[in-house]
Amino acid sequence: MKKTLKNSDLSLITQVLLSLLIMIMGIIIMIFKSFGLVEIVLYISILFYVLAFLSILAYFIKRKEGDYEILLLALISVITATFLFLFKNDNVLMILGIGMTIFTILEIMNRIYKIFTLKKEENFMWIIKFIITFVIGVLGLLTTINLFKEITVQTMMIAYYFITFGFLLSIENFIELFMTDKQFKKILSKMLDEDPYSNLENIKEDRIKKIEEQNKKKTTSVKKNQKSVKTKTKKNTNK
Repeated sequence: MKKTLKNSDLSLITQVLLSLLIMIMGIIIMIFKSFGLVEIVLYISILFYVLAFLSILAYFIKRKEGDYEILLLALISVITATFLFLFKNDNVLMILGIGMTIFTILEIMNRIYKIFTLKKEENFMWIIKFIITFVIGVLGLLTTINLFKEITVQTMMIAYYFITFGFLLSIENFIELFMTDKQFKKILSKMLDEDPYSNLENIKEDRIKKIEEQNKKKTTSVKKNQKSVKTKTKKNTNK
């Protein structure tokens, strides 16, 4: 049966809303290009505090027993925001780069722990979360590298980071919200069945069967000819 919003867990819906709000944060930064050109580190630290507040809000709307991923995301955001705020007067390039590195590493560790728990529960979402975590790691690496450049580049990179980060989380949450374990296994089995080598083997088997059938037809025709020749010779001898 397909999942519907009526019987789905409210915590998943709050996670979807959180991921969409993260995307909106990135879009706002992109629209206002002058955002943080004077005190970019201060503005980015405020953004991370906002992310922490939204994460805590999403966690307490509908708490899921034993699931602390969103709460840990809030804690990671607070750590990153505090680091940026404390060192906002130092080298902008270095502080922003280090701050994003801290956030990316801690968030990947948070997600890896969640992946292991999902794998133990034999929940198909561990595969989806693993793929999304890998993409988030690449995204964090590319963002961190580009943050060591000009301030205008930093502003746009932060915007792209929040948009992409929110988009990836949205995909992950929508899959968990609307896809069941049976549906995922069906899709996976179809993907595994579409193996080119298996198709080649089937073609070989079909050819072998055709050759065998042709050989059988030839042998039967030869036997018929031999029988007809024998009957003819018998008739001739009788005459």
